[in-house]
Amino acid sequence: MKRILTTLFLVLFATCTLGLIQQPAFAGSPEPKIQYADQKVKSMVEADFQNYKNSLEHTKDNFGVTEQESYSKASLGDGVAYYDLANNSDLSADPLTFAGYVFPIHVQGKTGGIVFAQEKEGKWGVFYIQSNLTFEQDLAEAKKRIQADDSIKLVSDMSTALYAVSIESETGNSGILPMRDNLALGLKKNALIPKSEFQSQLKSLKAARESNKISSNNGKDNELIQMGGGFGTAQTAPTEQGATKNLLIGGGALIAGALSILALRRQKKQSESK
Repeated sequence: MKRILTTLFLVLFATCTLGLIQQPAFAGSPEPKIQYADQKVKSMVEADFQNYKNSLEHTKDNFGVTEQESYSKASLGDGVAYYDLANNSDLSADPLTFAGYVFPIHVQGKTGGIVFAQEKEGKWGVFYIQSNLTFEQDLAEAKKRIQADDSIKLVSDMSTALYAVSIESETGNSGILPMRDNLALGLKKNALIPKSEFQSQLKSLKAARESNKISSNNGKDNELIQMGGGFGTAQTAPTEQGATKNLLIGGGALIAGALSILALRRQKKQSESK
């Protein structure tokens, strides 16, 4: 009997010890819940991305890629679902609308921009490409400030230059966490703002724009967008292939660190020739 009790004690002691040893690693591993693209979506976007590698190769200086590195060897990381403010007409409801996925571009071990992918007629493809070189780092830093049980949504909205995560928390700390300062909405990086206050800011911005207190590029039909920490206007310029590209222009000159290629449409002839 004594031997049995001793054996049971040793088993329980070993189990408890093992649990204590493993607990810190397990406790630190959970992350906030976020939606990723499935493999089917990623495969379609990867196939379409091949059409843009040549253009990226010719502008790689603007994406932090050196002469020794090549977009021909680029691949896409995991796609993160992103939301915009397309549904901001009814500010009493949730203004966030699912828009697509953001895929980081990996070029020989480094980040070479991000791909915004959207769905059209059942097919997923490249909507535009942006020279955000800190996307994965920004998202990782934001996750550190959020509880593991929380659900988050990536928010990227051109009309307001909003670059943030939306938090749905079981503890009551739901809100918007900007990953960059936002002048239009008066938001500071890493400063959590309650959703009610955020919607109020949106309402004020909308009212100001409707009363012509805020105009974009002196009334021209261009969106005010923020990339690389600065503001610029996106103006369209036709390429030799007839595709439409938007180049970020600030002060009349290209900003190398914040160049983006907005591949909104490819020439119909190009798709028909495939």
